[in-house]
Amino acid sequence: MTWPDQKKLALFVNVAFEAWTPGVTPGVSPMGNPLPAGLTDTAAGSWGNFGHRRGIWRLLDVLDRLGTPATVMVSGILTEVAPSAVRAVVAGGHEVCGHAWVQEQLPAQMSRDAEAAMIDRCLGGLGELGADISGWISPRCTPGPHTFDLLRDRGLRWTGDVFDDDRPYLFADEGTPFVGIPLTMETNDLPLVMKHGHTPDSFRATVAHTIEAALGSPHPALHVDITAHTHVSGRVGMAAAFELAIREAASDPRVWIGTRAQVSQLMLEHDKTGAAQ
Repeated sequence: MTWPDQKKLALFVNVAFEAWTPGVTPGVSPMGNPLPAGLTDTAAGSWGNFGHRRGIWRLLDVLDRLGTPATVMVSGILTEVAPSAVRAVVAGGHEVCGHAWVQEQLPAQMSRDAEAAMIDRCLGGLGELGADISGWISPRCTPGPHTFDLLRDRGLRWTGDVFDDDRPYLFADEGTPFVGIPLTMETNDLPLVMKHGHTPDSFRATVAHTIEAALGSPHPALHVDITAHTHVSGRVGMAAAFELAIREAASDPRVWIGTRAQVSQLMLEHDKTGAAQ
């Protein structure tokens, strides 16, 4: 497997555009001190809502300035809460990736029938707004025992719910060919900034160092992700760091920037010729 134009490294720019059921708040909060049991974390809820009120628009502006295609993970409920933003993602030429109906729905906690209904609701809502979906990333990247079969049954080609490699691969089991595209968590803003306390500049530096290391690796067909959540990196300082990280990566002639849909198609085409191993 080689990248287009014989580039050494693939870079996937991902935007996580997430939402929760009204009254349910994100599990991560900008406030460090925990609330007493039983209280609703309204700070976390308001912080999360920034993503569809302001963050998605700022990140779309960044991507438009750079001419960079992104894979945008979209919670299905946003087709009702912020349909104009979802339409703007589609109109911008970005890939839309299914990301459950709401973020508190973990497939690992759902029955097969309940998960199937949730996937159908998400894909149906996104499809009504013009999205052509080929891939899926579960909330928390945590699938259930039936997730991959349900996705295959619906004609999807790839999942990002894997962490066991740093290059795409075909699932070895029998059935409809299906691509695993591992998500690079070392360059994901949610753990870096919200869990480990990185600043915007150290986020940018982490991306740069990771790309430099990947380009120096003797192993072929590596990929690296830059992942920005709209309620984290959609804020002005982080958005600037996100933009600079992409600019620096794009300036290296050895880097190819594409979407996960493009990569899954490349993998499946190679599989037909027996070359995708």
